[in-house]
Amino acid sequence: MAKNFADLTLNDVLKALPYLAEARPERFVYNLDITNPDARVGSGKMWVALDNGKVEFGEGHKQEDGVTMFQVLQGGLDTLIAFQTHGMKAATSAMLMGYVFTDNIKKAEAWFKILRIGKKEFVDALAKTGIEVGDTDLPIFAELMLD
Repeated sequence: MAKNFADLTLNDVLKALPYLAEARPERFVYNLDITNPDARVGSGKMWVALDNGKVEFGEGHKQEDGVTMFQVLQGGLDTLIAFQTHGMKAATSAMLMGYVFTDNIKKAEAWFKILRIGKKEFVDALAKTGIEVGDTDLPIFAELMLD
């Protein structure tokens, strides 16, 4: 099935994460809250756990010690896609421009050390889930001055 980046759903993105994860001994859990969720996102409240190369995710927020809250205030799912394709450059721009907020910057930065980052890597991971990617451009890349 062919999809453009603009047509990906949050579930598509989350299903690709196991193919990007590298084994690290520490467990990281993120509660994701997307403001103004649309049909691509669903409820806008998800959790993601990265644990020694394994990725788990689900609806709602995880009640666990050490959970990092991550809020996407602007840009919705496209902001998260920019993070996977452009890494810390996207995260830094998004944070400075008020697109995102986290309650623990150090743990938020760990995301970019645990998951392989890059457009090619992300497209390859999506392919492993059965998604062939067409157009990989998103307006947010220009908004965050990534291209």
